[in-house]
Amino acid sequence: MYTHIERIYNTVGRNLGLKDYSQYIDSWVEWAFEAELLIGSRDTFEESEYTYSSTGASASGSIAFTSNPSYNDSITLNGVTLFFRDNSNTTNLNQQVPANAIGLQSNLADTLTELVTELRGTNSPADSAGLIFADSLEGYTYTIEGNLIGDDLITNGDFSSSLGSEWDLTLSGGGGSIALSSSQLLFTQSSSVQMYASQDFTTVAGNHYELSVDLISASGNQYHRIRAGTSQNSDDLAGTNYGDLNVGATNKLFFTATGTTTWITLNDAQGGSSTSLWDNVIVKEAETLNLVITDNEVGIDGNNYTLESSDVNAQCSSSHLTGGKGLLSNQQLRLPDNMVKLLGVRVGANSTKDRHRELRKPTTIHKQRVGKDVNETKQRAFRYYIQGNKLNIQHDQIDEITIVCSSYPVDAKGYPMIKDSHTTAVAQYVMWQHKNIDYINGRLSMYVVKDLEKRWYFLCAKARGDDNMPTSEELKQIGRIWNTMVPIKSSTGLLDL
Repeated sequence: MYTHIERIYNTVGRNLGLKDYSQYIDSWVEWAFEAELLIGSRDTFEESEYTYSSTGASASGSIAFTSNPSYNDSITLNGVTLFFRDNSNTTNLNQQVPANAIGLQSNLADTLTELVTELRGTNSPADSAGLIFADSLEGYTYTIEGNLIGDDLITNGDFSSSLGSEWDLTLSGGGGSIALSSSQLLFTQSSSVQMYASQDFTTVAGNHYELSVDLISASGNQYHRIRAGTSQNSDDLAGTNYGDLNVGATNKLFFTATGTTTWITLNDAQGGSSTSLWDNVIVKEAETLNLVITDNEVGIDGNNYTLESSDVNAQCSSSHLTGGKGLLSNQQLRLPDNMVKLLGVRVGANSTKDRHRELRKPTTIHKQRVGKDVNETKQRAFRYYIQGNKLNIQHDQIDEITIVCSSYPVDAKGYPMIKDSHTTAVAQYVMWQHKNIDYINGRLSMYVVKDLEKRWYFLCAKARGDDNMPTSEELKQIGRIWNTMVPIKSSTGLLDL
């Protein structure tokens, strides 16, 4: 287990009688990391794997919700805890509302829509609708996706056959037409007019659904939206605002049914002379609605983003985002900033021929030329060498590399995490180094600094011993191995085989 470095700050500040220690934090972080390096036992650092490829990949993860959160349920994204609160509930008005509160809506689809709206505000400082939570949530894309089950509930959603009774077509005022054009739905306006196409289908109250539709093209100055409601052309379940749809893309709408019949509507209104083209209208039931988080940048750093949930009906895909890959370019990759020691290098799993093959370090004198053909145009050695913080491979047909290294865990802000059993020793080292400055400047007696130093060496040795002491399960395993080595003799003195 690892603990946040703030625990070290609090311990050192308390022991030294410092009420305000903010000016010392930068130095304390460095000293805390030095202490962990000096302890250097088998449990000080994590063993991590990082993958690099020619294209890289962004880390991603999700939290799957099966039902609407309850009051005060929470999720923790990259160290930031977000609470679901229904502030309209008069029984809860006397309770303190946390700063990171998400308005709890009447159904799951609306609650997640509210959550995503607030999270997206962190990426757009000018967006007043978003709550500014923390820097650690910025730089990521937050979307809703459904884990879809069952058949499509819409009839003729691909408009492959003539518009029959399944689609209700309505024009309200002015001139215009709704027709098929190459198996796509075409709205044409000649003046200001509201037009829409609606269809009803059977739903189960309380179940969640995903509506997706392609807005192929749009010309002119018209507005467009998609709706889901309990009656024709209503959006009491869910709906987009005019202009919110993306032209040339698939647009999605999530809603929770309240009855046995639901209507969906494609709406085009208030345009003047304009056209819009629609296709692939699909509605499917969603077993779960998922909050999907994706790093905006390609690389391994996004894998450090943590996920937690206090809601039994909200399951995290993993404890961290996964799948982030760094870039392997020109047979070279940049080693992680938090790496302590490189333990191994192997060909990535995506390589069809040499997957998982281990790369070796060449001798120093040959590292630039090992494995080249006579004409010096091809490199075929399964070797690597390190220059500074860059790792170079010597095989020009490998497009994915995985490294194994010991690394120190970091928090959402990039600060090192401290091994839980090392906190007392690390705090002692920080106090020693902090007071050593006073000694050097003639403001403290030598014996005080020496006492601090002596105490540090004692706690350092204790931390190493505690880490290297076998656990109870490891001791049992040692006993089993030892007992199998002892020969068992019979009463005649012969080995009992």
